[in-house]
Amino acid sequence: MAQMQLVLVAHGSKDPRWADPLRDAVEDVQASTAIAVHIAYLSHQNPSLHQVAGDAAAAGATELLILPLLLSGLGHMDRDLKGLVDSISQELNIRLKLLPAMGETPEFREMLKAITRRLR
Repeated sequence: MAQMQLVLVAHGSKDPRWADPLRDAVEDVQASTAIAVHIAYLSHQNPSLHQVAGDAAAAGATELLILPLLLSGLGHMDRDLKGLVDSISQELNIRLKLLPAMGETPEFREMLKAITRRLR
């Protein structure tokens, strides 16, 4: 398995159907890249980030890029994710690199622009 992998971290929902579009998107992305792509959830659904990181480390991954599928770096990012990433990294002896929240990336802004262009 690849040494560096990507983990998309979403909030999660009590309704399991909530994750269907995300799983479909990850399948599409995975088909077009050599890097392994995983989904983890902060709450309500499995797998958790800890579970994904543990499985990846056991399979030989040395670094996980963590992409929060959140609109802001505040809230869950500050309150939950930063501490979780640090504790998992120390516990499992694997590097977890926390990327900016999706909503704060230039790619997110470009996606919104593309959607609005289609509406014209």
